[in-house]
Amino acid sequence: PFFAAQSNPPAAKMNHTGTETTSQKLEMKSSMILALEQQNSVENEELELEESALSDPNLTQQIIRSRNDGLEIIVGYFRLEFSAGQKRQILHVPFVPSLRTIPNIEAHATDHQDVRIRITDTQKFGIRAEVILDTIPESTQSRLIEMIATEVLDRD
Repeated sequence: PFFAAQSNPPAAKMNHTGTETTSQKLEMKSSMILALEQQNSVENEELELEESALSDPNLTQQIIRSRNDGLEIIVGYFRLEFSAGQKRQILHVPFVPSLRTIPNIEAHATDHQDVRIRITDTQKFGIRAEVILDTIPESTQSRLIEMIATEVLDRD
């Protein structure tokens, strides 16, 4: 086959001074722009999927765990139902497998501003949070809570 005969990919064409020509530079830039556009397209599709899932009133929880740039990140979305007269909910979020250290936690309501969230326990294996409405609801209501746990990974 054609590829078997070549041991190395062809080198970029150089002009008589040993530098790449303007057209070659433009071609490289075009390739880089195309690659970035493809990456952005994938990221936008993931964001659209996440937004559509979060707008689904039947979604009760979604957890995404990833490693990026020396961090382990757990992002969770939890829809909590409050019955009429109920002002407080307890949210337990397990981390499976457990983290190596106790993570930093951020939490907030994504759909309403009338919510206070108090992280009452943080462990390597999960968290416990109190979610408290500012007023007592007269009918059943739900709140969508976003929780982000971050752990710095060892950099070997």
